[in-house]
Amino acid sequence: MDKTPRLTLSVVIPAYNEAKRLPATLRALAEIIKKGGMLPLEVIEVIISDDGSTDGSAGTAEEFRSCLPDLVIVRSGKNAGKGGAVRAGVARARGNWVLAADADMSTPWGEAARLAGVCAARSAVVAIGSRALADSRIVVHQSFVRETLGKLFNLFVRVLTRLPYKDTQCGFKLFQRRAVEKIVPGLKVDGFAWDVEFLAACRGAGLKIEEVPVTWENSAESRVKIISGGFEMLFSLLRIALVNLRMSVLLGAASFVAPLAAYTLTLAPAVFWQDSGIYLAAAAEFGIPYPPGFPLYVLLTALAGLIPAGTFALRVHFISALAAAGTCLAVYLTVLRLGEQGRLGAERGRPSVPDEEKGFLKPAAAFIMALGVGFSFALWSQAVNSEVYSLQALITALILYWLLRLEESPAPALWPLALAAGLGFANHPMIVGMLPALIYAFWKHKHDWRAWLKVLPVFMLAGLLPYAYFPFRSRANPLTDWGNPETFAGFLRLVMASHWTAETASYSFFGDEFWKRVADLLRLLFLQFGPAALALGLLGGAVLRKTRSFFFRCLAMTAWFALLIPLFYRQTGEFESWFIPAYIVFAVAAGEGTFRMIRLLRSRWPGRPGLPLVFLLALALAYPCLLVVIALPTVDRSRDWDAEDYAANILRGVGENGILLISGDNPSSVVLAAQAASGLRRDVAAVNIDALWAPWYRDHVRDNLRLPSAPLRETASGAELSVGDYAMALIRGNPARPVYILVPGHLGNQEDIRFSPSGMVFRAAAAAVMEPVSRWDLKFHDPQSLIRKRRPDQRRLINEIRGEMRLGYLRAYITGGDEFFGRGDFKTAAGLYARAAELAPGREDLRLRWGVCLAQLADYRGAREIFEELVRIIPDSHQGYYNLGNVLGELGDRDGARKAYLKALELAPGFEPARTAVLKN
Repeated sequence: MDKTPRLTLSVVIPAYNEAKRLPATLRALAEIIKKGGMLPLEVIEVIISDDGSTDGSAGTAEEFRSCLPDLVIVRSGKNAGKGGAVRAGVARARGNWVLAADADMSTPWGEAARLAGVCAARSAVVAIGSRALADSRIVVHQSFVRETLGKLFNLFVRVLTRLPYKDTQCGFKLFQRRAVEKIVPGLKVDGFAWDVEFLAACRGAGLKIEEVPVTWENSAESRVKIISGGFEMLFSLLRIALVNLRMSVLLGAASFVAPLAAYTLTLAPAVFWQDSGIYLAAAAEFGIPYPPGFPLYVLLTALAGLIPAGTFALRVHFISALAAAGTCLAVYLTVLRLGEQGRLGAERGRPSVPDEEKGFLKPAAAFIMALGVGFSFALWSQAVNSEVYSLQALITALILYWLLRLEESPAPALWPLALAAGLGFANHPMIVGMLPALIYAFWKHKHDWRAWLKVLPVFMLAGLLPYAYFPFRSRANPLTDWGNPETFAGFLRLVMASHWTAETASYSFFGDEFWKRVADLLRLLFLQFGPAALALGLLGGAVLRKTRSFFFRCLAMTAWFALLIPLFYRQTGEFESWFIPAYIVFAVAAGEGTFRMIRLLRSRWPGRPGLPLVFLLALALAYPCLLVVIALPTVDRSRDWDAEDYAANILRGVGENGILLISGDNPSSVVLAAQAASGLRRDVAAVNIDALWAPWYRDHVRDNLRLPSAPLRETASGAELSVGDYAMALIRGNPARPVYILVPGHLGNQEDIRFSPSGMVFRAAAAAVMEPVSRWDLKFHDPQSLIRKRRPDQRRLINEIRGEMRLGYLRAYITGGDEFFGRGDFKTAAGLYARAAELAPGREDLRLRWGVCLAQLADYRGAREIFEELVRIIPDSHQGYYNLGNVLGELGDRDGARKAYLKALELAPGFEPARTAVLKN
């Protein structure tokens, strides 16, 4: 504050054609000056800045010269706009303080004393009147259209300029003249967006600004035209945003763009394993995936699927990429807000942020933490295919950001928090991990219970409304129609996921599986952060515990529940993805730890200003850069067609209009996606045999797939019906349709069924069936994908899935080879055995069968190469040496044949065929 004892004030009133409104405004000003209603401010001059008026506004003002102290009229030859008029008036001001007030007197003159009091109490040099705070008093509101457009403009202001004020456009601003005398002349905006430019410039210069609630009454004769004025203000706002583009904004944009670019380059072009296929199919058909239905994600991806660009899978996967990139941006904003609250720190007894840290170091530290989250395997792996976890991560990050704002603001807006929490419940049940923090936030702000009550409908609508489409869409019988939600009981069962959450077998309390998951958690935490970021996270947590107790408790509750729920809940097959909220929390804490380290380095070594920058560079190398090196080889899905190829090849083995009995989550989901999203073999009725235990699924098979079932046969006394019994009833109920099964053993011991190989599947019929060779004509986008050596995935489950896929192909080639060998088609059998040997090069039996087929075709040279390769790979293969001797004999190499036979006898002295062959030679 100015040390002068007199708080002299210059009142600046911009006026353009205000001849009608000026008399009342100036009369009220003269009266309040006379009564001392603006004390402690002493008005020494009133400046009317005439902005090229044509109605005699200046002459009207002259009439009040006798009753106003030192009336100054500044005339402009042309109408420049409010900004130009205020600048001209401020340039003539002599007072220690300046009050810029609109000519309509919407804010009473007496409110200037309130603004001055706030400046004195909080050591501010700028105070702005606000109509949008909790204590603001609106006597007469604007029209609904103007009020709504004003809120929308404020949203744009806050997004583009990062100004934290809820009302920048109230025409009642008090500021210290000397503090802004170098700022005002450099302002460029002439129109009504001048207020935004002024505040952005003051904040950029580090001036302390306070937003103060005022009494306000709308003036019917507003000078702001809705359409032309609105476009002019938006255009000016964009100019202001560009002019005031700071390093924090650039790095904020980079925290979104850099991860999004990485995700886009590694985006899966087709369906991936696990639940990706179910979500992809649900998006394609606007269907209903497994409980609890994930309606928010389905709605968003279904809309994305309508965009005519790229493959359907790419469009859906891009939603996950956008959500993950948004998570990084939200983490950046949260960490940056922790570091930029010097004003808050000063008010609450915390040290202010040094000015030099606001320029680059703070945004850089927040940027590093955002990239650390974005380039982690946990989030990256979810961002490149159709999964709900990246969207849930975004919702979690937004809730944490708003909880931080809830601590800082005396009257925060609660509806964004309610909206984010509601959307979380409409997306994934892991939002329950946020409930303790949300309940705690409500309890701490229970004095605002009326405000919470007002936003409750926002929460309810966001959380429940997306589920409303379930019963209506279920009546259309899409392929993805889980749980029969057409009935109220079915709807509740689906939404509550009661057949999982209500089962005690779904939980494991301190059993072997629990401790295995704990070990996995520790491994994943180390892979996620590394030692440097882990240490900073612990330091930041300790700092936050002392300086921001409310926010620290919210972070701690979020992290603990995010870690504990998947440790105890066994149904979370992708339990590492449930840890993502905890990773976000730890990254925020690590950001605070980084800020503390920067301050420590500055205080300990003040003569080395470059030391904090070196520290940040080292941290960037040890955290996000290291994560890219670790994660990229396993998260790059850009050429991963394995799941779609697998589904297509399974369907290739099914005859026309066939029924496919499929089992296992992965084969079922990828086949479903191939049919729903890619349109492959819609003539095939794919039935998940494992789900036939559920009555609703049997209804789904009957109604959606149009497959009736025959009456169930009686079982042995007291025996429960198995899924095999239901499957057999299905087979008997559809005698005209050929039936195929992926794993014959899952049908149980059925004596009246014969299984004949048919590519990747088996034909189930009363008698053996010879399927055409085309069933084994398996196709691949990349023929080398099955034999290419891959780096193991960080998730054991994905490695197991890929192993099962390879075994499925291996089984198809072996059973096909055996089938055609038995038919005497040695050429086809040799080709199939050759492919099998590529997948399992160490299996002796495959090369033996391959070589024998070539020998049957009289291709003895080819057979010799096979057997020579076999004994090189497996030196103790007596069968290999024996067969090598046979083909060498056929080629006329009797000495070589004898040596091979003798080697076979050496390896297996009791092998009679080799002994007989030696005697013959």
